[in-house]
Amino acid sequence: MVDNRQPERIYRQAWYGRHPKSVALRRESDYHTGLSFSLTPPAEGPFLVYVVERLELEGYTIEVDGGKAVVSRWGADWVLRDRAGKIRTYGADHVSVFHDYERWREWYQAELAVGGNGSSQESQHFFDLAESYQEG
Repeated sequence: MVDNRQPERIYRQAWYGRHPKSVALRRESDYHTGLSFSLTPPAEGPFLVYVVERLELEGYTIEVDGGKAVVSRWGADWVLRDRAGKIRTYGADHVSVFHDYERWREWYQAELAVGGNGSSQESQHFFDLAESYQEG
């Protein structure tokens, strides 16, 4: 069952360390579904901490969507399937973060234009919104 209450903070694994590429909107799946966060800090590895209220003030939508199907929020026929062909679902503590369609598309295109390396202005701005970076 999904708990739709808004959390105070959300967490994102920082696969690229303390670098905007860790939050860059560079993958097609992220474009369709939003950036993935969790309700709890990752068990290991570095991560970024975001305050939900600050993201909302910037116009982002925060959706606690654990257990829901991984499908495009933009009405496309895009879905994420497992090896057996079934539509995948988000883990229990999953949170999606996204913006309105136009701004989301602009960010995605800007990031692709720089090769997905996190150097777009949009990725840098989103990275700067983080409350903190932790080594985990």
